Amino acid sequence: MQHNKLFLIRTILMIFILLPLCVGSLEAEQKIVRMESRTFPNPIVWDSNYTALLAASDGRVYVGLNHHGAGASVAMYDPKTDTMKLLGDMNKIAGQENLPVEPQAKVHTQICEGSDGKIYFGTHLSAFYGFAKFTSNEAFPGGHWMVYDPTTDTVTDLGIALKGNGLLTMTIDPDREKVYALTYPQAHFLIYDIKTQKTTDMGQVQNWDAISRTLAVDDIGRVYGCWGRGKIWRFDPEKNAIENLHIQLPQREVGVPTHRAYWETEQTFTAVAHSPDHKLIYFLETGSSYLVEYDPHKGPEGTMRLLDQICADRYKGKRDVPYAMISFCRGQDNVIYYACNSATADEEGSPYWGGGMSAAMVTYDLSSGEREDRGLIRVEDDLVAVHPNAASASADGTVYFIAHVLEPKGEGREISGTPADLVLEKEPEHKKNYHEGLSYSLRLLIYRPENDI
Repeated sequence: MQHNKLFLIRTILMIFILLPLCVGSLEAEQKIVRMESRTFPNPIVWDSNYTALLAASDGRVYVGLNHHGAGASVAMYDPKTDTMKLLGDMNKIAGQENLPVEPQAKVHTQICEGSDGKIYFGTHLSAFYGFAKFTSNEAFPGGHWMVYDPTTDTVTDLGIALKGNGLLTMTIDPDREKVYALTYPQAHFLIYDIKTQKTTDMGQVQNWDAISRTLAVDDIGRVYGCWGRGKIWRFDPEKNAIENLHIQLPQREVGVPTHRAYWETEQTFTAVAHSPDHKLIYFLETGSSYLVEYDPHKGPEGTMRLLDQICADRYKGKRDVPYAMISFCRGQDNVIYYACNSATADEEGSPYWGGGMSAAMVTYDLSSGEREDRGLIRVEDDLVAVHPNAASASADGTVYFIAHVLEPKGEGREISGTPADLVLEKEPEHKKNYHEGLSYSLRLLIYRPENDI
């Protein structure tokens, strides 16, 4: 009996000794996908990016840079010369420099290219505390329509889109020269006519807490957004009307997402991509990471087809999946590229991002139907990329992402204590110690598919 007790004690001790080694071994065995990265001018300033990334037809890459509490900017990267420049302070361009009002602190919208090669985007406010101040002197004046002309190298302010509201997301119909946007917090659907320079307000289309993060346009100019539990609304320019459709995204039981609060789990699409002819639209569903193909031409409301679940392998088929990110695009090779959240080891101990978490890349080949988890994303010096936010593919096949990169202490923005780190404020106190000794920088990530062949 005494011998059995000693054996049991030794067994338990060996488990505790070997368990960390097993976890480390599992981490080491995970696949790694290598990417190049580029930092932005004044790298300590920029704290975040949301969807604002475009690999334009001129070969250059445009990136929205946010600075909570101050002026946002747009960076332009030229891969031919491997150089980066800023297009200006959006708060100053909007005429708000030195004014005691909520600043134009974000370029949160998608960046869009017009038929004339001009680059369109919009500005947004930075902090929730300013949303209610519609009547006060320090209220947010409203987000501005902006356009950059590459031929003259100038950004032009096209005016406030809607008083008191920021521009959350936008898309463009270049053939019909219309820009479409949703505002925050009041969720109005706006149309900017490039020819007449007039804005039309179509009214509120969603609740403030479930506004579409992205919009889609089909080949005949109809615009699609999402609301409620996977439901779709459609704007038809021929009817000049918005209608709620009965068709909706494929659904499953709501999970409790890792790295995100339960109440933030919208069942909408977080990102969109299009077939080359814009006849098909690809949605990424927020709560499940379902990849869905939508054909708007089949029947009066179109048809939805579930293609696959494109979260990292470790979550596939599970109820609790990381909240879907907006870093999603279709490449020139007809492959969907998606940078998502994953974990490197202990899921329970992983905080919102950083310290046990990493970005990963999952692909789906639309031609063959093949899905692949390519692995955790690492950049130069084996630094870890986290919290991916945007993606865009260039005509030469290069795929660009925006993500934060964890830096050695003192070489980036400090994670704890900065007002911009709104993500980290949602974490329990006992998890915040994961960030001690870490800092981060916002970077442009460059992936060349041909290098992995």
